[in-house]
Amino acid sequence: MDNNREILYLYYGLKKTKIEKLKQLVEWIWGTFFKTYLFSGKGIGALYFLSYSRKDYEKFMCAVYEECDIEKSWLYVKVINRVNFYNFKNFFKNLFKISKLRTIEIPKYNPYDETQYFTCDIIDVLIIYLGVIRYLGIENSLKSFDFSDATSIVVLCDVWETEHMLVNYANGLGLVTISCQHAIFHPGIYNNTMHFLNFWEVPSKFIFTWGVNSKKMYEKNNRNIDCRICGNPIISKIMKPDEVNLIGIAADIPLYKEYNENMIEIVQKFARIYNFKVVIRLHPTDSEENYKIDEKMCCFGEDLEKAKFIVGHTTTMIITYLASGKKVLKYESDIPYFEVGSDMCFNSLESFKLCYNSLENIDFNKLAENEIQYIAGDSKMRYRDEFNKILNKYYN
Repeated sequence: MDNNREILYLYYGLKKTKIEKLKQLVEWIWGTFFKTYLFSGKGIGALYFLSYSRKDYEKFMCAVYEECDIEKSWLYVKVINRVNFYNFKNFFKNLFKISKLRTIEIPKYNPYDETQYFTCDIIDVLIIYLGVIRYLGIENSLKSFDFSDATSIVVLCDVWETEHMLVNYANGLGLVTISCQHAIFHPGIYNNTMHFLNFWEVPSKFIFTWGVNSKKMYEKNNRNIDCRICGNPIISKIMKPDEVNLIGIAADIPLYKEYNENMIEIVQKFARIYNFKVVIRLHPTDSEENYKIDEKMCCFGEDLEKAKFIVGHTTTMIITYLASGKKVLKYESDIPYFEVGSDMCFNSLESFKLCYNSLENIDFNKLAENEIQYIAGDSKMRYRDEFNKILNKYYN
């Protein structure tokens, strides 16, 4: 097992308070000793795999799958509640090693203080150790699957634990390993979080990126990686007519709840004055119960395409909507993000009014080009061509 990336992934996922840590420890004990991974599928040709059940991820992987002309199939995993004797054995076999582990201090991102350090205690060390045991259990489960007729592995993100172990295992078998891009990355945002691991010590031999900037980041951090720009095939130009009195909000991850609240409050104040309606699209991991809104003018929903313009903070959806042709304004904060024009940034009601008055004068089309170079049909063609080039080279 390649330790660095997996252990850091576990480290950056550690909770901070005692109660959160104890809850996390219980979850890891259950997940390590009482869950078993079972892999299934035809195991023929290019194997496509996705461990996360999320609509946008599934839609993306299905679109990429359709563009592969070479023999292909899906690889599935089922996690069942069953005593994992292999993990029990490994845990006690290597338990003495835990006493030799020293606690470490690595900067973990705090939205209010990037220099803040968190010191590992014995609970943290146990959680990391349990994580390593679970990783080894996933690897052992992969040994039961027949890869003899497989040519390659295609995943959406090789930093996720199951995908990471699959890619490493496939590399050991001599298969071609390809990882796609699932989000927009920016080094200034992710220096001290697990997100920088997306492009650090990448195990996949090939990376299909959305645009130039992501390609540069992968190549900067991985000398031998082969990056191909393919874009995002599930983004297309939005043809729906704009509703004159509708504003869309693309909210951030739950970690940035305070920023989400501030952004929503400014937009609601503006909406009251100028008689707008507001639709809020929450991050898939967030919940409506976390926010108080004015239900007379505001509601939660997923479809922001009809909005006259959209507001965001640091979400990938800012770039996604820009690439699809929508007008987007950015809530400005101390969290780093891609450089955008000052005329589209706000942090108060007054600056929001100024942005709104400049909407028709901003060239939104150019802002997304370096992040998402191809969309829709052009992107699909790129995936098809790159799959054919790579797999024909290796297997013909």
